[in-house]
Amino acid sequence: MLVPVAVAAVAAIASLGIEGGLAAAAPLAALAAPGPWLAGLRTGLGLSTALMLAGLAIFALGFAWGAAPRRSVVLIGAAIAAAGYAVSGHVAIAPPRWLTAPALWLHVLCVAFWAGSLVPLFRLLRAQDERAVPAIERFSRRAVGVVALIVLAGTAMAAVQVTQLADFVATDYGTRLALKLALVVALLAVAACNRLALTPALRRGRPRAALWLRRSIALELALMAAIVVTAALLGQATPPRALAEQARARPAGAPEGYFVAVADLGLNAYIALDPARPGLNRLRLDLMDGRDAPFAAKALTLSIANSALGIEPSEHELRAAAPGVYELDAIPIPAAGLWTFQVGALVSDFDKRVFTTEVPIE
Repeated sequence: MLVPVAVAAVAAIASLGIEGGLAAAAPLAALAAPGPWLAGLRTGLGLSTALMLAGLAIFALGFAWGAAPRRSVVLIGAAIAAAGYAVSGHVAIAPPRWLTAPALWLHVLCVAFWAGSLVPLFRLLRAQDERAVPAIERFSRRAVGVVALIVLAGTAMAAVQVTQLADFVATDYGTRLALKLALVVALLAVAACNRLALTPALRRGRPRAALWLRRSIALELALMAAIVVTAALLGQATPPRALAEQARARPAGAPEGYFVAVADLGLNAYIALDPARPGLNRLRLDLMDGRDAPFAAKALTLSIANSALGIEPSEHELRAAAPGVYELDAIPIPAAGLWTFQVGALVSDFDKRVFTTEVPIE
């Protein structure tokens, strides 16, 4: 068990340098220098990786410890490691976070239990170990609740990102999500066959039952790998929720790029980003009061971040181009994805309004 834990730890550490290099648009050779690694540590991925490594360490300790405390220590370690996925990423930061972050944590934890149980079961069957039948029956009983939680958490996350059924065919995100759901349905069908047909056949000692169950478990693992790849591809597409927000906010005749309106306590911020693509972008912000009259703030700052890429917020100060009109030229946005824009408007010495929205960069 220590070897898979070590592999997971190395992969988590390597992701720091890779994400740091992506944030800085550095070549692969730059990983030999400390720059990308330090940049990765300063991003949201730093906390995520720290949680994963701490959880993996506790998890490994549970297997090295005595039999009595082993199970509780292993469960605690797994829960902490799974929490690393719930502090960053496009799913975890989608509003409402009180729903999406716990749902993602529960989803990852249950999938890890399912996938992690299949490998030792496969080995027991291949070795024709007498412990195989009771182990598979125990897993089969527990898997019912685990699968129910996976489906429940996955449904909650999908419901947040997809606004209507047409999104499954009309958007890139929806198409990828539909592919993932098709793979999940196939996985559930194989699991049901294992529980209802192959496991009882193995219990009764039917010929070749162990062989077919072993092949079925291998198919489950292959489907899980395909689902993980498809889930990773979702992070590269703009969710329909963000596209719908942009469509509602864009007025007739608005220029190309991205346009959104955000309100906060009687003030409206109309944000236009051009061209809304990786590279240098230009931002214009029109600040209006409740009567749509220009409103002059004492100071206006912009913070942009991308948790999915592990990029921490960078701060920019907007300049006043006219009463209520603020601009910022040459904003560097290194990669495509869903970026969080947060505008802070200092209305008075004791009053600051905050406008937060998500901007798809494609």
